[in-house]
Amino acid sequence: RQLTVTEVGHEFCRRGREILAQVDALQAATVRDRTRPVGRLRVGLGVSVAKHIIMPRLSDFLDENPGLEVECRMRLHVKEMHAEALDVLLRVGEPADSGVVARRLCQVRYGIYGAPSYLKTAGAPRHPRELLRHRCLVFHPAGWSSSPLDTWAFECGAERETVKLAHSIVSDEREGLITAALSGAGLMRAGLFDPATIATGQLQRVLPEWDCAGAPSLYAIYRRTPRPVPKIAAFVEFAARAAAAFDPEQLTI
Repeated sequence: RQLTVTEVGHEFCRRGREILAQVDALQAATVRDRTRPVGRLRVGLGVSVAKHIIMPRLSDFLDENPGLEVECRMRLHVKEMHAEALDVLLRVGEPADSGVVARRLCQVRYGIYGAPSYLKTAGAPRHPRELLRHRCLVFHPAGWSSSPLDTWAFECGAERETVKLAHSIVSDEREGLITAALSGAGLMRAGLFDPATIATGQLQRVLPEWDCAGAPSLYAIYRRTPRPVPKIAAFVEFAARAAAAFDPEQLTI
């Protein structure tokens, strides 16, 4: 029911990564035009990043790089990137693995949101402490946190406030929590989601004068190689542009 990699297995994986990096470098050296991205690019990413940032703009990337084939997989862990020989991993949260390169694409901007139907019934909190009497939807990310994110920190000028919530719903599926919030299930702390839900009033921000502290960043992660791999470099640049274009008003990033 559970598999754990042994120390020998970790060493095997480390040396295998070195061999794969050498193979990538050899392939890059034998391409006539070393600056042209070609071949298959394997990308690992989460549902939200795929849905809102990458997929809506992927056709532009393929138009710019006709020699590439892109394979996307729903993956969040650096270990999965190594095990499945993915070229790039897009994930929220800085990796602990020092053997990889992590380029920050954007900073997530947290806010507390609720649907008008919920706020009409429960009212809007005027201070973070008032969240204790509200139904709160809590995210438990499988990719970068070992416990639910049920302690929310706030800043307003020199004032600091931290609230430990008695959560009503906990889920490791963030899109599902956003759907629950849209249906009026409660308040949710969220960032990096479709900004149209805010612009159209489907979700309304509460406590707008308070900044939510502790938001993570979105990173593009890839293995260290002796020289840049053109297809990886091209995709990372594309991902950075796509993140900037996704939310130009910076409502959620």
